[in-house]
Amino acid sequence: MFEELLWFILAVILVTLIVNRFTATKNLPPGPFPLPIIGNAHKISHDSRHLDLTALEKQYGKVFRLYLGSQLVIVVSGGNAVKEVLVTKSAEFAGRLSLYTLEIYLQNGDGIAFADYSPKWRLHRKIVVSALKMYSNGKLKQESIINDEFDLLLKRVASRNGQPHDMTKEIRLAVTNVICTLVFGSRYELDDPEFTKVIEITEGIVKMVASGSVVDALPWLRFFPFKSVQNLKEKCNERDELVENPQDLTDALLKTKKEAEDEDSSIKGFLTDQQLIMTMSEVFLGGSETTAGALCWALLHLIYNPGVQQKLHQELDQVIGPDRLPELRDNEKLPYVKATITETLRISSIGPVAFHKTTVDTTLQGYDIPKGATVLVNLWSLHHDPAIWDEPDDFRPERFLDEDGKFVPPRADRFLPFSAGRRSCLGEHLARIELFLAFSRLLHNFKFENPPGCDLPTLKPITETGTSIIMFEELLWFILAVILVTLIVNRFATTKNLPPGPFPLPIIGNAHKISYDSRHLDLTALEKQYGKVFRLYLGSQLMICVSGGNALKEVLVTKSAEFAGRPSLYTLDVYSQNGDAVAFADYSPKWRLHRKIVVSALKIYSTSRLKQGSIINDEFDLLLKRVASRNGQPHDITKEIRLAVTNVICALVFGSRYELEDPEFTKVIEITEGILKMIASGSVVDALPWLRFFPFKSVQNLKKKCNERDELVGRIYREHVEANRVENPQDLTDALLKAKKEAEDEDSSIKGFLTDQQLIMTMSEVFIGGNETTASALCWALLYLIYNPEVQQKLHQELDQVIGPDRLPELRDNEKLPYVKATITETLRLSSLGPSALHKTTVDTTLQGYDIPKGTTVLVNLWSLHHDPAIWDEPDDFRPERFLDEDGKFVPPRADRFLPFSAGRRSCLGEHLARIELFLAFSRLLYNFKFENPPGCDLPTLKPITGLVLMPQPFSVCAFKRHAR
Repeated sequence: MFEELLWFILAVILVTLIVNRFTATKNLPPGPFPLPIIGNAHKISHDSRHLDLTALEKQYGKVFRLYLGSQLVIVVSGGNAVKEVLVTKSAEFAGRLSLYTLEIYLQNGDGIAFADYSPKWRLHRKIVVSALKMYSNGKLKQESIINDEFDLLLKRVASRNGQPHDMTKEIRLAVTNVICTLVFGSRYELDDPEFTKVIEITEGIVKMVASGSVVDALPWLRFFPFKSVQNLKEKCNERDELVENPQDLTDALLKTKKEAEDEDSSIKGFLTDQQLIMTMSEVFLGGSETTAGALCWALLHLIYNPGVQQKLHQELDQVIGPDRLPELRDNEKLPYVKATITETLRISSIGPVAFHKTTVDTTLQGYDIPKGATVLVNLWSLHHDPAIWDEPDDFRPERFLDEDGKFVPPRADRFLPFSAGRRSCLGEHLARIELFLAFSRLLHNFKFENPPGCDLPTLKPITETGTSIIMFEELLWFILAVILVTLIVNRFATTKNLPPGPFPLPIIGNAHKISYDSRHLDLTALEKQYGKVFRLYLGSQLMICVSGGNALKEVLVTKSAEFAGRPSLYTLDVYSQNGDAVAFADYSPKWRLHRKIVVSALKIYSTSRLKQGSIINDEFDLLLKRVASRNGQPHDITKEIRLAVTNVICALVFGSRYELEDPEFTKVIEITEGILKMIASGSVVDALPWLRFFPFKSVQNLKKKCNERDELVGRIYREHVEANRVENPQDLTDALLKAKKEAEDEDSSIKGFLTDQQLIMTMSEVFIGGNETTASALCWALLYLIYNPEVQQKLHQELDQVIGPDRLPELRDNEKLPYVKATITETLRLSSLGPSALHKTTVDTTLQGYDIPKGTTVLVNLWSLHHDPAIWDEPDDFRPERFLDEDGKFVPPRADRFLPFSAGRRSCLGEHLARIELFLAFSRLLYNFKFENPPGCDLPTLKPITGLVLMPQPFSVCAFKRHAR
């Protein structure tokens, strides 16, 4: 009751804060109604915010308002309004937001791009403009620097001899070196350790500033040691050390500063060395990221539009000829090149939005805009407005040419790739020179094509800009903090004899110790510090982390019932229809009955091993044909494997497979991928359950996908009920219906206890769970073989000796292929697909002598178990031989050291089917093909995509046929 009272006070304060902010100004632009606490944040999704803002614009007009939390944001996209913000009233809209991560990046406001508007900023900008003007007089030197670097790029690309390679990486290296030369006065060799450091610093800062931080939302949290903030500080310090002694553009900055001080002695010392260093940093970081991005977009659009590339080649051949390379003086003679670059800048809209802030109370298009309001200029909308651009989503350079083929510059109020006014990009002139020279030379020398047999690259951009803009009054935040600390202390003090662990901070607990994409590694690192059993707090939620053998056995086997619960997470409740599934449902008598029936159904179905083998073999034989048809050309094998595995699961669970081009199969794939992606990414609603009453877009999308899943699976289930094949089950759904009938015949009191909805959810779980884990395991296996060709060679030798040239491996060959079994086992160990398993205590209990209260989340760290150097020699090495004896016979790993499917009451019920499918699919793929990395390409990354399982990132292979059959 005490906690409920405090939560109520918390809510009242938050609502007061928001109502106070929302009612401050009456004559605001129109916009959607803001919800308490979150405002309109649910209207904007992270990876498509420019599209979401454009959609809202259609509803509310070219000027509308949003609230992100309690922060007023005015969104502007129409030509007249954009002109008023950027030009007519430039000074009134020239401010910049104050975000803690940007303060670190700027050394508390010492830069230009993100510093707030002030007399000091105006002087700083004036000196930078003068320096750039002075430096731009040396066009020939600039051109020479750019040409020299891109000539080296041309040689590197030519050395690939037309083989597939990552062009984006090559371009970023060249552009970074150009910027180093222009700003610092010297270039680096690509293998220079300092250049590697430059790249690392650039990518690190851009990623960390772009992704934002919870500290931007709650500024007073800056006093806590957030990992992301500490990393940003380190990178910025490394950056400042790097740029302390450069030349060239820096010389121009120093000269213009001296001239300004000579002209007006009162400003002497007003502009510090630190500010000039920050200016160099901004030119360096901004210039490398935007120019490289524009060049990569240009080549990507040419791959999609070979007709445009052909016209570029024709113009370059006619104007330049074969005996020289394009130069800056050729700019006006190459209108189609200029039009293509302009169209790239328009359609890609690299900087889709520009953030400003009002410096005074002002007006915009007749609306009152208060001082300090965030103003977001939606440049993407301007560049894709069908009222301005005919068919705006088409890549068509001709829109910038007249009837005679001459270049027609776009109108300044319709085309703003570098923004405009006081906050426009100061490096525009340099960027345009570099873009023209780099692009024209690449196209003069090469024809770019998509690698044969590979899908076209996606046109979906990587969107990373953060939107953490929530500023509340300090006094009320202080009250909130006191209440939350009280809540947390109250929670922390309930049990005394807990395992050791790091000290929890107010509000966030130990959340700052765990990063999303490496949480299994972070937990393993904490284990080394605190032991095999330790505690964490995520917010105020107690979590016990377990990884040691004895403790694991106690959780999963000895006290299985006491640790058999599941934590309640809202997204999982949506997924499982409030507990109607088995995997994510909480422990209860109903769950025990449900699980018993599922185990019986799997036992019934597993008696037809030959039929299962036939289904798997038939589907993977089709996969073998599709792979063979590639004739050794590079292709994305992960996509092919996922399609085959999905169809196998369809056949095993639903009783029939799909043709790959069947629209319903496309729907099945879309539903599966959508649900997995949304559950894996989690939701703020899981951390703050009371937010479930607000319409978060991610939760709405998950509900939509789950409803589509239930509609599809429900229809198939009803067809099975009508067919009534319980006496002769044909698939797992028939087996479920038979097991349910047998259980009800045996005990009439449970009749109706297990509903149709629960059986539908069971089908869904087997379908989605079996799909993702099996497909990922196969993909990991092939990826490890690319890294370890000697293992693949041994597999081929064993398969040739045992199977021979005239048939394919079958399930009966399992025991005759010890090296195949060892390789699959090593794949499951090293990849640790399910790196952790979440449990919950069902009663007050003990673990290794510690007291664990009822309702505690218990995380079993299987990744740590599978990578423990005390158990596994050189655990990070892929070595199937660890599961073979001296005679080459397979030695099964000890059950307490190897748990890829977990153990006990919460173990994976589909383990048996998964092992059959893994063996047949893997052995047949290796029997038929030799897999190699595409020539000239870097090895694929071993860094996983972190979700419900650790999935390998998509990768391409060349598959060479080994047998004539």
